[in-house]
Amino acid sequence: MFETQRTDTNKLSQHIEKALKKEFGFDIPVIVRDKRNILNLAKSIPSSWTNDSMHKTDVLFLWNSYDNKKTVSLLSITPQIDNLIYVRGAIIWSLKKKNYAKSGIHKLIGTLLYKHMTVRNVNTVRKLASLM
Repeated sequence: MFETQRTDTNKLSQHIEKALKKEFGFDIPVIVRDKRNILNLAKSIPSSWTNDSMHKTDVLFLWNSYDNKKTVSLLSITPQIDNLIYVRGAIIWSLKKKNYAKSGIHKLIGTLLYKHMTVRNVNTVRKLASLM
């Protein structure tokens, strides 16, 4: 987390990516989300969607080129098992751990979409929101 007067998250991402490439010598994709987006995202997560011994809930932060409701259609979803919500900038995916093998979430890894997102568990997103 950091503070800046800059409001254009796309330009800020590009600036950070350029600095990382200069420092490390290779491209590192960056997603920047502002306070309003993180707070809205955290507020949109149902309180029953947790990451604990019985449930798995992840937040899929989307690259701008995939940030739209149609992206959900690219996912392999198992009805009655997978619960998804699209919120600007992310998809929230929740399921019961006992149903993991039946879920489509494990099919996500290795897809083109997976290369255009970063995934964090719901506890991380809630913690970030609480720190803002």
